[in-house]
Amino acid sequence: MGDGWVVLVEGGTEPDKEFFADLVCRSARQGGQRVLVVTSRGAATVARRQGLAGEDRARVVLQEAMDFDDLAAVRPVAATTLVDAVSFMAQDADPAALSRCVQAHRSAARQDGHAVVLVAEDDVLDARSLGALRHLSDAVVQFRTHDDGEKIQSFLRVPRWGALHSVRQPVHYSFTGDRLAIDTRRRHV
Repeated sequence: MGDGWVVLVEGGTEPDKEFFADLVCRSARQGGQRVLVVTSRGAATVARRQGLAGEDRARVVLQEAMDFDDLAAVRPVAATTLVDAVSFMAQDADPAALSRCVQAHRSAARQDGHAVVLVAEDDVLDARSLGALRHLSDAVVQFRTHDDGEKIQSFLRVPRWGALHSVRQPVHYSFTGDRLAIDTRRRHV
């Protein structure tokens, strides 16, 4: 992930997208960076989910945000900022105001060389707001599921990753709660 990037991670109610976002934060912490987690899910829940303890906990700033005003007031204080879940914080916001807010976070990220990871739940934001988030993000990772009648298939799409070509075909994966594994048997060429 590039410095100054805004990454949108979107998906349904399954916990796989949060796990992915937590991996990004864990990687930043392991690299010695500070992480700001802005959450509508409760600071204790996120601390438990990320397994924060000891010295690792000292690298993380947890901030609760329950609505758009809280989100708009966030000032990055770390190399990586995780906003979980931006969709709930901004569900009542005007799409133009949400765009200005994300643009401000994007400008700060570019200026300071830090990353912003936005986690969004499906079916919470209206189409204009979700479109604005996608447009203003440097990368978009979408976690999806499909019920084929026999079992639920999990796959991800990466319609944008900077200037690189996007992954148009679904990438199937399995998620066990503590591991996200790409299913190489179901690759598309």
